[in-house]
Amino acid sequence: MFHSCNENRSANMLHTIYSNYFEVLEACLVENLKAEACRPEAVFETQEIIIPSLAAADRLRLDIAAQTGICCGYEFEFIGAWFEKMTGVESANEHTSQSLVWPLWRLLQDSAFTGRFPALSRYVKGKSASEIYDFAQRVADIFRRYIAYRLDRVLEWIGVQESGAESELRRRETEALQTHPDYAWQRALWEKLADPAVWKDVRNLKKLPDCFAGMQARSARSVHIFMPTAVPPVFLPFLSAVTTGENALDVWLYMLNPSSGFWFEGIDLEDRSPQGRLQAYLVRNAKSTRATIDRLWLFSGEDGGNLPLPERLMEDGAGRASAQDTPWVAAAGEQPRSLAFDFVHQRIQDFRASETLQAERIYIDPAPEAEGSMLARLQSAIVNLDGTLLPDQPDRSIRLVTAPNRLREVQALSEYLQSAFHDDPTLRAEDVLVASPELDAYIPLVHSVFGSLPRERSIPYRIVGAGLVQENLAVQAVVSLCDMIESRADADAFFAWLELPLVTRNWGLDFEDLAVLRGWLRAAGFRYGISRAHMARLGQEKDAEGCLESALERLALGLTQSDERVRLFAGTLPVAAASPSDYETVVSRSDLLEKLLLIAERIESMRRHFQDEGEINVTSWADTWSLELEPLFGSEQQTPELVGVRRSIGSICKQMRRGLPEGSTLPFTLFWHALKSQLGEQKAPVRQGDAVTFADMSHSRGLPFRIVAVLGLGQDSRFPGVHFTESFDLMVLTDQAGNPVRRRADRDSRSDNRNVFLDLVLGARSSLYLSYCSGEGKKAGRLPSPVLTDFIELIALALGQDGVGALRAAVPLTAESMRNFHTEGGRFWRSHCPQLYESVCAAKEAAADEAPFADAGPLIAPGQMPELIDWSDLAFFWKDPDKWTLVRHGVEQEYAAAPDQTLPVVPETSALPGWAWKSRIAGLFDSGIPADEVNDIMGRDPMNGAEGVREFFARRLLDWLELCRRTEDDLLSKTDESPQTLVYPIDGALRLLQRAGIDPQPFAAIRGVQCFAAKLRRKQEEDSFVLFERVISKSALKALGLKRAMLAACGLSVSVHYSLYGEEDGAVVALDPMKGGDARRALDALIALYLLAVSRPAPAPLANGPEAFGSDLLWRGRGAERQARQESALAGELAALLDLGPQSAKRKKRDLAELFMQEVSHAYV
Repeated sequence: MFHSCNENRSANMLHTIYSNYFEVLEACLVENLKAEACRPEAVFETQEIIIPSLAAADRLRLDIAAQTGICCGYEFEFIGAWFEKMTGVESANEHTSQSLVWPLWRLLQDSAFTGRFPALSRYVKGKSASEIYDFAQRVADIFRRYIAYRLDRVLEWIGVQESGAESELRRRETEALQTHPDYAWQRALWEKLADPAVWKDVRNLKKLPDCFAGMQARSARSVHIFMPTAVPPVFLPFLSAVTTGENALDVWLYMLNPSSGFWFEGIDLEDRSPQGRLQAYLVRNAKSTRATIDRLWLFSGEDGGNLPLPERLMEDGAGRASAQDTPWVAAAGEQPRSLAFDFVHQRIQDFRASETLQAERIYIDPAPEAEGSMLARLQSAIVNLDGTLLPDQPDRSIRLVTAPNRLREVQALSEYLQSAFHDDPTLRAEDVLVASPELDAYIPLVHSVFGSLPRERSIPYRIVGAGLVQENLAVQAVVSLCDMIESRADADAFFAWLELPLVTRNWGLDFEDLAVLRGWLRAAGFRYGISRAHMARLGQEKDAEGCLESALERLALGLTQSDERVRLFAGTLPVAAASPSDYETVVSRSDLLEKLLLIAERIESMRRHFQDEGEINVTSWADTWSLELEPLFGSEQQTPELVGVRRSIGSICKQMRRGLPEGSTLPFTLFWHALKSQLGEQKAPVRQGDAVTFADMSHSRGLPFRIVAVLGLGQDSRFPGVHFTESFDLMVLTDQAGNPVRRRADRDSRSDNRNVFLDLVLGARSSLYLSYCSGEGKKAGRLPSPVLTDFIELIALALGQDGVGALRAAVPLTAESMRNFHTEGGRFWRSHCPQLYESVCAAKEAAADEAPFADAGPLIAPGQMPELIDWSDLAFFWKDPDKWTLVRHGVEQEYAAAPDQTLPVVPETSALPGWAWKSRIAGLFDSGIPADEVNDIMGRDPMNGAEGVREFFARRLLDWLELCRRTEDDLLSKTDESPQTLVYPIDGALRLLQRAGIDPQPFAAIRGVQCFAAKLRRKQEEDSFVLFERVISKSALKALGLKRAMLAACGLSVSVHYSLYGEEDGAVVALDPMKGGDARRALDALIALYLLAVSRPAPAPLANGPEAFGSDLLWRGRGAERQARQESALAGELAALLDLGPQSAKRKKRDLAELFMQEVSHAYV
């Protein structure tokens, strides 16, 4: 039973209800709220409920509404916010504390002050204002903890005077402090902060002792503190103040207590019996909660003389204080005396409630669970500290899951939950909690797996605790923009910013517009930098031709460019499109160019205002941001999704006004650094409703769920981690002998994390799913986290190793594994994807050596063969069969990789970019533009290398082109133009196919191969021809050899002359006419293989090695060894036969038809 708050009492009280079940505490709270609502004097006042987390507030709202019909008139607050509202001390509020940061930053900027302390100088010397701000945040976090856990020290340092003697324990601590290297500068900082002109909030901090002596209640209603996970020592005198005196409040504390017994007392950690090991498990994993309860018991004088073991509560180890040290503590069995507490000379941890405090303690624990599931019995054994309740049989309520990687871990969870929903129609998505110590790493995988489930198997989910910047694309738009202003603003960052939904919506850009803009700016040479002024600020003026401003000048001049001639304007190269053949030009899309110019203008205006116009007054920053954001993103009404950004801007401006002197100014760099830091700490809002909750480990601490799953419990997750403290933390002290000097129940992050995991275990009502990555391949065999290992040992205590093995479930390496569709060992669930199962079964039934592309049709269907084969397609096939196949299948390849953000020093002269560069110069030269002018044009294009270098390389190519022109003029001076349209019959190719046992009938409709020789010249007075070609790449040389064979096979006597760029200064190579018989035999073999290729989904792997891009894409390793053996079987012999390159002295020309028969045909037959 518990005392309801409507019972008649003579005075208000502190009521503490202890239970080891959330449902019990919540039922007590709801009953008290119902009774409170009946009191007429408080009907119009808000009821305060102090909550440990937002998740607890959400759960209480829903449950109160479900039980009372409505949830209104309640104010849910964190304990720190309530403390701040009552005392005015904001720094004790761990959720919103920022008031100390700016005063500390200002003090740490003062070199005269920091120079007095060598230890402090190490932290700030040579640091930027932003780096000092980061350090100020770290110091502020420590100072906030001092207020909560070392209030007596803080009051002493800020000059609060009290009369009293220092206790022995505190004197010992003082000695340790004075030897700490960081004590002097921290005390000096507090002495500076004692001046209200430096830190305004210090006034309220100095008044805390008076506030604790007598506090006026602001409400007639009770205050309910629900499941606090920590009660800082500074909260105890505050709690005493609000519950005593004439205007005292009724305060209800609802404490989640893992066990109602004093289970630290008399425990032998060496006891290896089941009971002893169970107690040791609780000691290791519930220390944090037990320390909070211990603090409350000592405060209210209800400890009964049983002091917990000091070393297990992180006490300072000096033993219990004597009556002389703590005269305000009554002896056992006596009533407490009314003595004033000295908040300066006595440790805040030693505060005890006054004699006027009326307190009661109520325990409500359900009966032990002797029956039920394995999970229920294990939980009952823990909370009742009774080894006889441990389960003796495994069941499905607990699973220990190992997966090879994180993706499979999330996929396995999805399959487990689908099975759970299928087996239990009453189970709802909101009944499931998935926690992880590495939530950020799992968020993309959760979206990928759960977000892609088909409608019939979809599981609604929500991610709680994800960062605001990570989840909110609108916030990303502002963050990305300011990051560009503060950094190099490279092209990829600018394009990514343009593609964000907030930007595209506000500027009316669609996907096609973005593709056009990307192509334009790439062609215009945009690499990085917003403007020339921005580049100058970065100290990179020499690269200003690659900035956005320069690129836009080229595009704007593109409006004046003629289609017939490229001209420079004032030394600037106009750019009208992404490529000369692109129809999306700045002329046809002038509206799009206008948008781009306006966007760039507004970005530069914002950058100039923030960076170039000096520091801005702290009182003006909020208005400045509104003025700059609205032109780019729209008004506040148009962009409600930016409310988080605007709220953060308003908050940080308020902090600056409170923490800095009036008239202070700050640079944009520092303001943005502080704002980005604050945005990074904010969490994205989440929708309420029926959805599986993904959260970090502590978000839903203490709340019950039917299914609790924990992912990422591997040893590499660093959970529970080690107790991290700053090197300058004065709460971590040692005496001269090296012994730790601590205070009772100082918090330990490792103990807190262990307690969080235990709360998750105890919060599972039906099923507990614990998972970690064991690794794959050489990384297999990773160990679980220590908390999971500890839990497994507890299960082994009850079931033995065989019982633990029955709970283990191994996840197959891939989702396509047939094991995934059947239950296996401890994995009683399976995949629920019928489409994937059918595909896997079909693949299993198919032959293991099924050829690639077996499920694809031929490139040219039977009956649709053309009458004439275009020679260019035949040449393309032999130049690059892999690329030819991809093009035939309609697969586009992205050859142009994202360029380096620095301007190239030397033009790219190889591969596709090099071919494009050389072709462009040759095109300009052939159009009649003088070589000097072409050189000037290329010299103004930043895509062609560094200034000066690009002119040198362009001049080399132009010199070769001029040499080729002179050579061609001399060579062809006595010839006449004689273009020829030639058709070579395919009869010989069909005979080759027939000899290889291949039916030639599907190709009967093809009459031949057609070739148009446009540059062919007939020698005057001779029945022979001359062909001169400029060859700018070796692949083009191969095509020339094929053309030579085609001409000879058609009966023409053609002398081929060519000059290959880059070879022997462009020397001309002369090739005599090829013999017709050799040419026909070679061409017949080439055409035969081409016909086989078009009649199948893809050609056999012949031309390129397995390292080639196309081969990797097409064959994926299948047949790679055979391909490697055949790599030179045809290509090398072809080069020798067609005289396309140097021949080995040992290599003998072979009949290409015989080569076709012996080496190639088996790949098709």
